[in-house]
Amino acid sequence: MISQRSRVSIIGGWCFAAGVLAFLCLLAPAPAAHGKADRVNQLAEQLRYPDPLVRKEAIGQLAKVKDPRVLKHLIGMLRDEDRGVRESAANALGGMKGTQAEKAVPPLVATLRDPDPYVRAWADTALIKIGAPSVLPLTQVLKDKDPYVPALAALALSQIQDSRASSALVTVVNEHNLSAILGIHAYLIKIGSSSSESALIETFNKYPSVDMAEEFVNSGNPALQATAAAWAQKVGRKIGQSRSPAAVRWGGGT
Repeated sequence: MISQRSRVSIIGGWCFAAGVLAFLCLLAPAPAAHGKADRVNQLAEQLRYPDPLVRKEAIGQLAKVKDPRVLKHLIGMLRDEDRGVRESAANALGGMKGTQAEKAVPPLVATLRDPDPYVRAWADTALIKIGAPSVLPLTQVLKDKDPYVPALAALALSQIQDSRASSALVTVVNEHNLSAILGIHAYLIKIGSSSSESALIETFNKYPSVDMAEEFVNSGNPALQATAAAWAQKVGRKIGQSRSPAAVRWGGGT
């Protein structure tokens, strides 16, 4: 016959064991498929939160989940009303690999038309990070009517090590595609090819700026220097010589 005290001890032991087992179950990871599915769905819900900081954090967490459904959620956030959220989405898409990266390219190229320059810059950086899969889609927008798009596309192509990208940029110079050259003028100065000299001057005359004038003045190329000096005198700006080793020099190499 088991005493009352023994019964209490046994039941208490069972309860303790059950409690430990339940706790261990909580700590144990869920099955891989279920765990990912639940995580993706949970984070996707957070993408609808009114607070943009919550949406940005959810994007960052989604980028860490290796699940093909993540891609569509990140692409959707490229159209978010908040600039910072769109930047985060573009940055996250730049980390995609394989077929996921290839699928991310078209929406990122479309984002080069975003009204915010910072978002456009993040999309451009993402395309550079993706690399070779970005090349053909970027070459297809080198003559876009929005001058920002060819400039950013050319800039991205100049940073991607791919023979198709190099060929596309040669065509840009030969055809005097000025809006595209605007994005790679520093790159062309570093290469220092005489074939790009007249195209660079024509680009500056159409899209003059203090930054570009400073690069021309400090390039060491007499024709570019004269062009920038004439513009500076016309608009009443003083453009000084730079001794910085970071200055863009004609033929200094990329």
